[in-house]
Amino acid sequence: MRTPAARFAFAAILIASSARAQESTIRDVTTQPEQTANAPSAPNAPGSPAQPSTTSTLSTLSPVSSPTTSTITDPSAPSVSGSISARPSLPMDWNDRWHRSRVVYGIGGVTGLLGTGLSLASVAVVVVTGYPCDPFDPSHSNNPKDTCNQNAAVFHASSPTDAAPMLAYLGSSLSAVGFVFSAAGLGWQHHLLAEVNADPGRGLFTAGTVLGVLGFTSVGASYFFGLTNYLNSHDQGLAILASTLTGAALCTLGGLLYLIDSSRTKKAWERLTTF
Repeated sequence: MRTPAARFAFAAILIASSARAQESTIRDVTTQPEQTANAPSAPNAPGSPAQPSTTSTLSTLSPVSSPTTSTITDPSAPSVSGSISARPSLPMDWNDRWHRSRVVYGIGGVTGLLGTGLSLASVAVVVVTGYPCDPFDPSHSNNPKDTCNQNAAVFHASSPTDAAPMLAYLGSSLSAVGFVFSAAGLGWQHHLLAEVNADPGRGLFTAGTVLGVLGFTSVGASYFFGLTNYLNSHDQGLAILASTLTGAALCTLGGLLYLIDSSRTKKAWERLTTF
């Protein structure tokens, strides 16, 4: 039989071993969730629903700055978009309208050149024939060297239908018509350039227009002298020549200013359409 002391020692050993067993069990329970959280997640088995990850959820909610969204701008660097938007956009039919205006201006220029040529031809006829001449005028009878007396057989009293005034009429009339076409075509070009804020200025155009209007008025005066009988035949011929040639010269000068202005408008057009 065991003594009471032996029984007491055996009971104390059992109690101590039981306490150690409980303590080890508690440690295993508390450390298992930590190991599970730190361990890499195993791939989902086929057919099993995907388990939500706490770390992926947190990374989704956390703001992440993307390097593509941040831009660094230099104030001194030129802006490409700004330079493109600064160029005025041309209307859809602008090129066709521009070419039509150039054609009208070209027609005026060619017509003006023909008028200038006929006016010079009238001057040549005056030099050769001595127009205006009236062989029946007593002022010519005392001068044997007078061209009018030398050609008395072929000359008659000066008339607006003679060769010299007729050429002068044709020349001045064509110069006036050419001026009208040139003014219309060049004015149209200025209008088109003004639509896109590229008009180089109308100073030369205004000066040429003033000269052309004066020439147009002088040509009208020549028709007045030819259709009236306020002057004698000699003076009438002089008035016709003076007014027609003056009108043709003024229209030609206006056309020269138009030519310079036309080169400026063409350069402005090339700056708009050439890249």
